[in-house]
Amino acid sequence: MPPQYLWVNRKALLKSLEGFDGKKACWVTDPEEGFSRGEIVSSQGDDVTVKILRNNESKTFKKDDLQQVNPPKYEQCDDMANMTYLNEASVLNNLRQRYVNGFIYRDDHSFMYPNLNYLPFPSSLSGESGAGKTENTKKVIMYFAKVAASQQKTDEAGHDSKKGSLEDQIVQANPVLEAYGNAKTTRNNNSSRFGKFIRIHFGPSDLLEKSRCTYQQSAERNYHIFYQLCTNVYPKYHELCLLSPDPGLYSYVNQGVLTVDGIDDEEEMKATDVSAELRSVI
Repeated sequence: MPPQYLWVNRKALLKSLEGFDGKKACWVTDPEEGFSRGEIVSSQGDDVTVKILRNNESKTFKKDDLQQVNPPKYEQCDDMANMTYLNEASVLNNLRQRYVNGFIYRDDHSFMYPNLNYLPFPSSLSGESGAGKTENTKKVIMYFAKVAASQQKTDEAGHDSKKGSLEDQIVQANPVLEAYGNAKTTRNNNSSRFGKFIRIHFGPSDLLEKSRCTYQQSAERNYHIFYQLCTNVYPKYHELCLLSPDPGLYSYVNQGVLTVDGIDDEEEMKATDVSAELRSVI
């Protein structure tokens, strides 16, 4: 029988949730838990009496303060975009239950996966701006780094033969990823342009979205790296790249905006430069 790893045992979970009544089930605010599951007992006008399941205590709430509960099939689901109700209580409950049951970011799970030839697990990193592609990419990198770091060779004295852990080095190199892969779009000031699919290589690779290199809309901006290089932080790069420190002179970066609120190109250039040095050591 194949290992389940991070999959929820749906059959056992649904059995434990038998008797669910969507017309009565609700979420109510709870000073101790944030939100608690309840069952509607009665209602009169805008006042609703709810039995709180964790202590069987009955309380009265305003109708507008109740939040709907998702059907049992969505309990501990791995893609919350599929849930019927995306209210605050349902989202927090789903995250809490997945964490409590060991389905989120547990180190011991990382080492269950290496050396398996095939894993039928969801692996998409696609989505609209702000969907979480960049954050998910960081988690993927951290996973590979963690597994790879555990296999580092030691020197004769039994010490790690590399400076710092591989995981630390790769995660610290993240500003390079963001500088070369992120750009301002009409929806997001720091949007990942890596596309629908990301493959991790511990070596050089070309991940640029080529169309963005030649064209931007008026409210967009090209890859952050171009504007970082044009700052006066490291004049050596101007000579090396044959650049003038004015991005407005270049048609492939001046079609949209030249600056972005909340992004300091000079500080980001410093971070990118440090990360590039780290990346060259890995």
